[in-house]
Amino acid sequence: GLDQATRPLGSKELATLVAHLSGARAISPASQKQVRVIFGTESLTSGVTGTDSAYLDARDWKLVSGRPFSDSEIRSGTGVCLIGETVRQQFFGAGDPESEIIRVNRTSCKIIGLLEPKGYTGFGQDQDNVVLMPLAAYQRRIAGNRDIDSIYVAADDRTPTTELLPRVEDILRDARRIPPDREDDFSIRDMTQIADAMASATTTMTGMLGAVAGVSLLVGGIGIMNIMLVSVTERTREIGIRLAIGAHEKHIL
Repeated sequence: GLDQATRPLGSKELATLVAHLSGARAISPASQKQVRVIFGTESLTSGVTGTDSAYLDARDWKLVSGRPFSDSEIRSGTGVCLIGETVRQQFFGAGDPESEIIRVNRTSCKIIGLLEPKGYTGFGQDQDNVVLMPLAAYQRRIAGNRDIDSIYVAADDRTPTTELLPRVEDILRDARRIPPDREDDFSIRDMTQIADAMASATTTMTGMLGAVAGVSLLVGGIGIMNIMLVSVTERTREIGIRLAIGAHEKHIL
């Protein structure tokens, strides 16, 4: 299957997309792992994601307080992080977490911002139990390698994702020097594949999925989504995929 054929993405593919892909509002790498996060005597297993300053735009995610990563923090892999509401509640209650130091996989991380709450997915997964840190810091301190799990691409207002998808595929095939007679060694998933995967896992979400247009899914490669609609990301290890499944209420109801 496609998943067996995939191989890791890297900084070359990311840089090539940023340089050559037209019609994208934001392009952002993401690598993620479940690790133990500690503050004082409290601990919590959270989804820690290494990414860059474009991630919030690509995921249509805002900050309640604080600031995003600076360019210098991204370049140098500084030990700074943004946390979700669940992490804040676990360690600080209703208090202000900014400038506090937490331990992420035995490395110190200074909190510089608090993410807007997203709540639970249809699968019951807590999207606010997250820590974001600069990709270079994640690769060096958490993953121990320079692989990129996924790349998020958000279409601009003028470009349908159906137009963006073949552009992404062509650019990546060229960057990875895949001969014309060979299949892709990366995966791109669109809304139809989300619906198929979700339908096999649950029947309760199919109505909502049918109402969401232009949202796509991420699988060990690259996902394309319209940021005007995306508000929820679902990571489901059981089916081996990463889903971008949600929409704002006005698009669902």
